[in-house]
Order: sequence, then structure tokens, then C-alpha cells
Amino acid sequence: MKKILYYFLPVASMLLPAACTTEEDFGGGTVPPGDGFTIEAVCQNMLPQQVVTRSAIAKDDKEKRINQLYLFFFDENGDYLESSNTKVFSPYMAPSANTTNVSIPTDVFKDPAFAKKTTIYALANVTPEVVTDANGDGYPDNFPQYSKDGKKPKELLEAFVYDPANYTPNTRDDITTLPSTGMPMAGKSATVNLTEKGSLTMQLKALMARIDINISIDSDHSDESGQLPRLSIAEWGVYNMPTAVPLTEPADGQTSLTTDEPYRNVENIQSDAVVYNHGGAASLTFYMFENMIEPDEDPENYQYPAGVEDDVDKQRWKPRLVGENSKATYFKMRAYYTTYNGDPSLPANQDNTTIEAEYTFYLGGNPVNDFKVIRNRHYANNIVISGLTHVGNNPDHITFDARVNITEQNNPFYLSMLRERDHDAHFCITPLDVYLFEEDENPKMKVSIADPESHTWIRMERVPAENMENGTLSADMSTDTHLATGQKWTAGNGKRKYFTTDLVTNTLAQNTEYTISRSRDRIYFYLDENLSTKDRTATVNISYTDNNTQTPRTRTIEIVQHGLLPVQWYYEGRLQGTIYVEAYEEYISHYDPLNEFEGDYIYDGLEWGCNGEYIGGPLNNEWTEGNKHGAAATRRIITQAGQSEMNLNEKPRSAAEYCYNKNKRNANGAVQGMSNSSGWFLPGISQLESILTSYYNTYTEFQNNFYWSSAAAKDRTGIWPAYIYPESTSYARATKALPDGGYAESDWDDIYTNDNGTTGKAPRINRPLRIRAAYVPPSGVTIQ
Repeated sequence: MKKILYYFLPVASMLLPAACTTEEDFGGGTVPPGDGFTIEAVCQNMLPQQVVTRSAIAKDDKEKRINQLYLFFFDENGDYLESSNTKVFSPYMAPSANTTNVSIPTDVFKDPAFAKKTTIYALANVTPEVVTDANGDGYPDNFPQYSKDGKKPKELLEAFVYDPANYTPNTRDDITTLPSTGMPMAGKSATVNLTEKGSLTMQLKALMARIDINISIDSDHSDESGQLPRLSIAEWGVYNMPTAVPLTEPADGQTSLTTDEPYRNVENIQSDAVVYNHGGAASLTFYMFENMIEPDEDPENYQYPAGVEDDVDKQRWKPRLVGENSKATYFKMRAYYTTYNGDPSLPANQDNTTIEAEYTFYLGGNPVNDFKVIRNRHYANNIVISGLTHVGNNPDHITFDARVNITEQNNPFYLSMLRERDHDAHFCITPLDVYLFEEDENPKMKVSIADPESHTWIRMERVPAENMENGTLSADMSTDTHLATGQKWTAGNGKRKYFTTDLVTNTLAQNTEYTISRSRDRIYFYLDENLSTKDRTATVNISYTDNNTQTPRTRTIEIVQHGLLPVQWYYEGRLQGTIYVEAYEEYISHYDPLNEFEGDYIYDGLEWGCNGEYIGGPLNNEWTEGNKHGAAATRRIITQAGQSEMNLNEKPRSAAEYCYNKNKRNANGAVQGMSNSSGWFLPGISQLESILTSYYNTYTEFQNNFYWSSAAAKDRTGIWPAYIYPESTSYARATKALPDGGYAESDWDDIYTNDNGTTGKAPRINRPLRIRAAYVPPSGVTIQ
């Protein structure tokens, strides 16, 4: 019998499904495997971060979040897809908040033939009245289970006009922030086959546009300070803003609303922004529904004044292309302009004249003749003021002599990368998945490491999309050196089998640049050990072009690797030397956008292992002692447990193996360069005590969790006064930092109870505890 799986997956804050994302955001997406068909909703890459003037557009996490998702499943006749088991599948779904992944069983449809050609609609972050279910039948009143007013449910949804009563509970006039429900979005996928296992990433479009107005002064004339002219913005407003938007984009590309009060003005938005000559820009941001308006005058036939031929000059006449009844959206600003030239009748310290002026600017895709503001776009309007001008013969009507440059952004790519900065000092592998959305437009993305000759510690390797899709290796890869998962779109496919000693410096030394032309190619970044206490940074340059993008779109990724954390190792009050410790515990967080958030990639801790086995022997308790070096003990545990080989996709079988696997290996998988006093290792008990107490105030987790050491625990046997303390084969020594500056004891009678306790003789199995790997360089090597 087929196993039926039906679940909603809550999404962590860094995930792609929760992201209507910018190019700067590397929240990755995950498609969890299951026995059903998985649907993932993502926002279609609106709002790239871009430096539009001397100041940058701020990135707002709220713009990138799907707070509430709604899914509608229709058959080819426009009716809801009928379910044979409504307990596990309903053709209308409203997953719990922040959930964007759903898995549908493949055998719960009354007529599987209809399920093979399903049309799926998704809405996100709409106001509650859109999906109100007054009669409690499980379907929104706006899109009932059966026909209404002669229209089937699918027709009703396609014809629906989103007309929220308020953006926030009390007002729709605060346009400078997103609606309280979040950025509203909609998406559609047609002819989806739900009867076979698979996955679908639904691209949702934002129903609003983001408008940035960036105002700066660039005057050739100034005072001695160079700061004048100065502009003080008093207030601004936006006029002819639509109050509604159809879910389906108008086929004729024109906005034509029949709702009550389809347009509104938002005026008198106060501002205290001040702009100085050559001193950067003031940035104003607001959100609006799309407004696609044609000019009233034909721009091609408009009679510009003699000598006005270039677009930079024509933009001044843009307002003349629309009549007074036009519904084209415009921005108006009232400001005070302080000039550079003085008034001789004023005292010397007051001779800068200040003039009140206003400026009107029509929105659109260019500053000359386009008046369309389109959904799912980001318009960055750069207004550069060079002075003042009188309009006509009216001396009281003063406006700005300005040049406007508009950049319309509809981002054609997305970069999914979950780790840029949090790389530890041991070797690291971080994947980057590249999504290209304009595959019919000959897209090309160049990914390159800046100044590779000075950054020999980082290299990369590409896995083609066709291999990621099939869980296979490319022709230039071998199962001797790489790992194939055998499953489509899975974490770790194409990764190196081992991080070898010369992987970055020799094997991948020439891998500093790739050109990608297919969506979902993957690049693994390989970072060598950072055997220093200093952090280091590498820049990855991204350059994108396609048939519609003549000027490359560029961005950079800053990859940061943490340095080693030094620790003074004490045993019984005596300094034993300096050891080092890693900065992060990678096993708690996921770093692969395709991982499953469970299993071999994420875990809260590991067992110590070797249950029932002696690390030393029945009469040898040297491996329980506090002065034992963790490197020697780790090697001993690995040997006793038979855990010497582990590839980079496998889950460690013990705390010791987790640390042991931080060491680089040879091509056959054998660890290289480790000794009984150097390498990466699970710290000995006194080393661990020194680590936890040294960084007690830095890492709060040291105060609340027990950590494994590499020391076995002791038992007590015999009769007083002739007690003996042999090695325990069932317990090992763990500890945590205590508020008084000490640490939890782990002697023979200090039995672990729980993480809230203060004793750390813990069971070797069935008790996973936290882990921090330590490092000591080989003899003669100094850590700087």
C-alpha cells in the first residue's frame, strides 16, 4: 500500500520560500522529499538592492517575507479539483503562518485524469476579507466551492480585483511602509501533474511596486564651504495612486478600474531630510499598486521647442504629455532651497537666500514619455538638482532645474546561498545555487573570484543543472573524487568526497571563474583552513547579461572566514599551553539550500559512542585523566571505534568523529598531518573546561548546554579503603560553564541528570550532547 504523506513545513527565517528577495539576500530554498508532490511558493525576485546614487537602497526583510499563503487547485474545467480524501487534501489550502512548502499525496483525487492537468493559483499576504468563509464550508466566499453568478471558481479568482479596505488596521494612507499583512503576491502554474511524485516552485509576483525617489544636488556654483546650495525637504505626496489591482494582469497593458474610488492622493507626508551640494542623496520610499497609463499626447508627434532633441532635455516636458484629467501617477515635493549667492542687504552671516519651491515628477519606466508603473517592479528615480528655474512669466511659481534618471528593475536572476560570513577556521564548503528566470533570452552569468592570486585560500567548482536534476556527476567528475546522491535536486550532489590537503592550492587552483547559462547550476566554494586568529575576506563578483540586458547587472558577494579563537589551557592551575577552538557549531544550522532541515545535515548534538568498549583497558584509566591531550584521545577513540574514514556527505557517528573530520585527508580518505598533540580534535576534559570558562560571556550556549570531552569517565569499584577507579565503558566526561566562573564536575560520582544540572558524567549512547572542535598547529608552526 502506498504511504500517504501530507504535511506543511514551517519555514525558518533564512529560507527562500519565505523570501520575496533582493539580489543581496541569500536565503536558500528547500524542496523536502516525500511520497507526494511538493509545492514551494517563492516571490519572483522583485526589489534587487542597487546603489542608485551616493546612498544605497536599504534592504527590508519585510519585503521578502511570505507571511500567509493560500493555494487553489482547479481542474481543466475551472472547477475545484475534487478530492477522494478531504482529510489529507483539500483543493483550497491555507497553511499555517510562515509556511510555504506543502506536500500533496499523489493518490487522493476523485478523478486522477483531472489531477494530471491541474491549474494552481497562489495568493500571499492578502487582507483577511479576501478569503473570508462566512458559511464555514471550507471555501472563501469570494471563490466558493461551486459556481457563483454564472462563473466557476477559477473564473471568479481570475476576475477578482484586490481592493483592500485598509493597508493597516486603521489606515491606507501610510504608503511608506508595507501593508500590515505584508507584500501582497499572486502566482499561477498551469497543467501541473499531481499524480506523480515531483516538485514545483511557484513564482509569485508582488502586486505592488516599490518606488524610490533619491534626491541630490550637483551644482557647479557653490560657496566657500562647498556645501551650498542646500535643500531642506518639508513635505511630499503622491497623486493618482490606484486603490486596487486585478489579480490577473490586464491583457491590454492598461489599468482600468471599476471599483469605488479607484484612485486616491496621499499628501502632506512630512520630511526633515536635508541635502547638501555634492553631499549624497535623500531617499524617499513608498509602495503602490500598478498604474499603467498611456500619455494623452503622442510622444512621437509632440512638438518640442526648437533645439530640444535629447532625452535629457525632453524630460522637462514630460508633464505636457498628459492632460489635467489623466490618472498618471506623479510625485510632488515642497522644499526650501538655500542658494549659494548672497543678498547684499543682509548681514554677512545671513546672506544666503532661502527660496520655497516645489517639484512635480511623473512616475514611469523612463523620465521622458513612459507613465506605466507595473506590479512586481522596483523603480529607482534619481533626481539630480542643479539649480532653480522660473516657470513661464509667473515669478511666484518656482521649481527645480532637475535631471531625472529612472532605473526599472525586474530582476532576472536569483542567487541562493545560505552562508556568506559564518565560515569557521577549519576547511569549509559552501554551495551557491543560481536561478535564471529568462532562459529564452540567452542569459549569461559570470561568477568570478576577485584578485584570485591574493586569495589562494578559496576556489570553486561547478555542478551543471542537468546533474543536479538527476543526482549524477558530470563527465569530468569521478566517484573516486566526488559524491553523487542519485536523487534530483538534493544537498551535497557533486560535492568533493574529501577535502584533500592540496584541493584548493593545486586541484582547484585554476577554478577562479565560471560562466553559467542554465538555471539551477550549482557552484561549491571550497575554503581552506584559516590558521590565524584574524578573519579574512574574499570577494566574488557576479555579472549578468541577456538579450534584454545590454549593460551587465553586477553585484558582489563578500565571503568571510573566521579566525581561530585562542584559549589558554590550564590543568590543576598550571598553564599547559595555548590551544584554539572553532567559532561556530555548524551541525545546528544548515548551509545547503537544498537540504531537508533534518537527518544527516542538522542535529542538536552527537553521542560519544564506543559503548561497552574500553578506550584504554580494564586496568588502564589513563584516558579518563584531565591532563590527557584531546588530540591523542580523539585518535584513540577513532581507532577503537573504527571510524577513520568518512566522506563529506556523511553524518559523523560520534563526537570524536565530528572533530576528526575537520582534518584534511589524502585522495584515499586518510587523515593527514594529525598527531597526538596537533590537528583538529575533540578537546580533553581540562582543555574543554578552559574553553568553556574562557568564552563564557561570548557564547551563551556554553552556559546552558553540556559539551563532550574526549575523556572517558571513571567508575569506582572495590571496598573502602581500597577503592579503585577504572575506566567506565558506559560513561564519558562532559561539562558546561557555570555562572560562578567554574564548570560542571565530571568525576566518578558526578552523574549527568540533564542540561540544567551541574554534573557531567554522561552516558556514552542515547545522550547526544553539544560539540566544539579544538585545534593545535604542528610543532614549529606559529598561529598569528
